[in-house]
Amino acid sequence: MVKLIKYKMNKNVKKIKITPKEITKVVYSSRKFMVIAVDGQYEYDINVDETDKGTLFSLSLSSGEQWSEQAKGELSMTMLNTGDGVIFSPPLNNLDYSQLNYVRLLTGLDVELSTNPLNKEKYSLIEVKEIIKL
Repeated sequence: MVKLIKYKMNKNVKKIKITPKEITKVVYSSRKFMVIAVDGQYEYDINVDETDKGTLFSLSLSSGEQWSEQAKGELSMTMLNTGDGVIFSPPLNNLDYSQLNYVRLLTGLDVELSTNPLNKEKYSLIEVKEIIKL
């Protein structure tokens, strides 16, 4: 279980590069979140940028002491929500468990930040223990 802490908002316009295949995007506003594990360890940063192409979520390793100096701040995954779909970089295939966790964090934050009430819908999961045919 992790919790997200919002810690910075910036409304300056800037340009960033999303993926090598994409052109530079204009960023209208930025928000930054820290991902803190239940044991209090600072794990990741997630930047959320509102761009001319959609909402860009960028997950980077934190500056926490658990990461090597070379790994600190390293971009691990991005997710661009275009309004018509979602584009992940790197693409989602053959994920390792850390990448699966990145997807969970990015999509979970996207749902929490959504202003559309339909996106807030929660599901109930019911485990089926036994089915009896009569």
